[in-house]
Amino acid sequence: NMNENNKLIVATTFRDFKDGPNDSIQLKFLESLKNSKVDFDLVVTIFSEKNVEEVVKKCVENVHFYYSDLKEYRYCLNEVILNACSGSWSYQSINI
Repeated sequence: NMNENNKLIVATTFRDFKDGPNDSIQLKFLESLKNSKVDFDLVVTIFSEKNVEEVVKKCVENVHFYYSDLKEYRYCLNEVILNACSGSWSYQSINI
């Protein structure tokens, strides 16, 4: 149950934005965040995906980007979650 003192931290990663079939799904996700009534910060971990920062910045204002050093991996859940937790969050209650 979210109250006015809570902020939702949405931790995620994206595939490349390259005018492919994944773009529409990813853009719908971003649009749903933009239209959300919930106060949130989006924390995006980028491994080697292309055009993510440029596209996401156009859709969502409260976003933080982390660039992974793990170039040989396409995804690492530990890193995504740790990036969400490592920010200088000054909230009374954090929901990830």
